[in-house]
Amino acid sequence: MIKLRARGMKAATIVALSFLFAGVGVTAASATQPDFICEAYDSGKIDTTGDPATVEVTAPEGMLISGYCVKAGIEKVFVVVDPPQKTVIVDHPTKDSVSHYALQYVNVPDKPADDVAYGEWVDGEYECDATEVSTSRSVSTTTYKWMDDEWVAQTPVVTVENSSRELTADEMAANVCPEEKPDDIVVVGEWVDGEYECDATEVATTRETSTTTYTLVDDEWVAQTPVVTVENSSRELTADEMAANVCPEEKPDDIVVVGEWVDGEYECDATEVATTRETSTTTYTLVDDEWVAQTPVVTVENSSRELTADEMAANVCPVDIELAEVEYAPTWTPICLPNNDTVDFPDPEVAGVTYTDTGWVLGQRTITASADEGYTLLGETSWTFTDTPAAECPDETGFSGTPKGELAYTGALSSTHGLTALAIFLMATGTMLVGLKTRAVK
Repeated sequence: MIKLRARGMKAATIVALSFLFAGVGVTAASATQPDFICEAYDSGKIDTTGDPATVEVTAPEGMLISGYCVKAGIEKVFVVVDPPQKTVIVDHPTKDSVSHYALQYVNVPDKPADDVAYGEWVDGEYECDATEVSTSRSVSTTTYKWMDDEWVAQTPVVTVENSSRELTADEMAANVCPEEKPDDIVVVGEWVDGEYECDATEVATTRETSTTTYTLVDDEWVAQTPVVTVENSSRELTADEMAANVCPEEKPDDIVVVGEWVDGEYECDATEVATTRETSTTTYTLVDDEWVAQTPVVTVENSSRELTADEMAANVCPVDIELAEVEYAPTWTPICLPNNDTVDFPDPEVAGVTYTDTGWVLGQRTITASADEGYTLLGETSWTFTDTPAAECPDETGFSGTPKGELAYTGALSSTHGLTALAIFLMATGTMLVGLKTRAVK
């Protein structure tokens, strides 16, 4: 593998030719010079001191290195530098030292001419009746700089070239000056008095001035939007104005009406209650030199107070009665013959419970319990009992309990006396509604 290190080299193509001691020559050498000695080329043969591994060399001003011969031991190699470089590092491709070398030069390429691009001439503005117009055009100039062994184009520099030219006959004919500019239209308004306090001796005054100017648009004078300015001044009031401007009477005091404290609602067992009261305030405003009462403004003040002993005693929370805790359900005892079973109510009376009894109607009787004010019933509140006659009455046997919709075992006697009694009882029995109430105790 052939080695070459060139400072600043861009895609350099290196061709190394090895000339060995076997007798291959490069140029016509003298008969006494061994073949492994480099030719002088452009730089002459240059011996090194101490056989360095590489040697950095630079071409003279205006020249570039296009190749070099390098010798180490009894082997010389010619290395082509493509493209040519200003500075290269002489390095033998197969040896670790350089005994001597010789450089081949070429002239630095001529600097390219600047690239100059001209823009179009552009007319400037010109006054009416003008005979010539100023013109300008852009000029873009790109120069070249020697960088990294080549000419590199620099950023274009744009300049402006100025000139002038005469207007053509058509241009001058189309550029006739317009008519003379109209005078501004100025409209001065009347002085207007401002407001003033009672007992004042002078008043501030203002007046507006509207000014309309003209602007040339397409060779015509066009009126612009009027500009309004305000002028400030003052004047003394006349005797009549001061006489009509006497200050009114002193402003009346506000009317403040404070209402009574009103209790809000409160829960049972509460110890205090929220209270509110309203305050109505009437103010006065000066209208046409008179003090006029305005609509009252009502505000609400919030507070609270402790309940009295009597209020707390009357505000005890209601008692809940549960069927599982308080026996308020009626009890039922079947009896032979229809519509004659007995229903008993709790004894003693249950506070806070009222009973409604439909009585026996066609073999059924319904008892309903309802809570008095301040009480709540939790559980079953209605019971319906059914009394159906049996084929024959059993021996004297009583049934008691609290059934829920069960049929009682009742019936007629086996003798004719029992049938007769049954007929008489049915004729005498009618629809009966009995209201039984137990007094509620709180």
